[in-house]
Amino acid sequence: MAELWKTIIQYLSWPVIVLVLCMIFKRPLTALLDRINSIKGPGFDFSAPPASAQLSEKTTEPPQALKGEIVPAPSTVTATPPAAMTGDALAARKDAVRNFGNGIPLVDEAVVAIIKELAGLDMPLNSEDTARILVRHLAVNQQMLRCERTHRPIFGSQIAALHLMNQQGPQPESSIKPIFDAARSKEPQFYGSYTFDKWIGFLIGEIAVRCDNGQFAITVYGRSYLNYIGIFAPYPKPH
Repeated sequence: MAELWKTIIQYLSWPVIVLVLCMIFKRPLTALLDRINSIKGPGFDFSAPPASAQLSEKTTEPPQALKGEIVPAPSTVTATPPAAMTGDALAARKDAVRNFGNGIPLVDEAVVAIIKELAGLDMPLNSEDTARILVRHLAVNQQMLRCERTHRPIFGSQIAALHLMNQQGPQPESSIKPIFDAARSKEPQFYGSYTFDKWIGFLIGEIAVRCDNGQFAITVYGRSYLNYIGIFAPYPKPH
């Protein structure tokens, strides 16, 4: 998986440029993101909770989450299910997709740069090959955004638990809970009445961990997330 992210960095030039700019302007962007609740557009719905979302009284996980059932993450990047549309509704939807982001200077500049890059590669926009490549680039960027969405509210103790499961395989609660207990003992005011069930429930809700027969195991997405933060070396996560 780490090799996959390295390949992405090597070949996806324009997405990486955007990411580098985000890292350079991390502080002002962080302040901006703290005021943004959601970004929606044709084909995706990204709702970013504040960094303190885990500690909110509203952040509760369904009981099924701790019984081995995967609960879909409520705010990850997801594809919008296609709806049966015809006539004016279909035409309006197509126009919305075609014009998404139109008129935003930064987006318009990026569009020009991407078209120029494709032309330099002799990849016409009307070719099936180009369309497939652009769809894959979009999919990669959505997954990178998903990792960022997970990283925003996650705690350092939860990352430590992911590393334990990644390195040593599925773990019983008796092996996972001490990580939570140690973090809570170190920062009692921060954790307050926050429970282990909510702590592990967050990871299950993000589809980073699943529980089967009392054993907590990291998922494919959980491993991908660890590789992602390992390569891009984001800011340290406390607690």
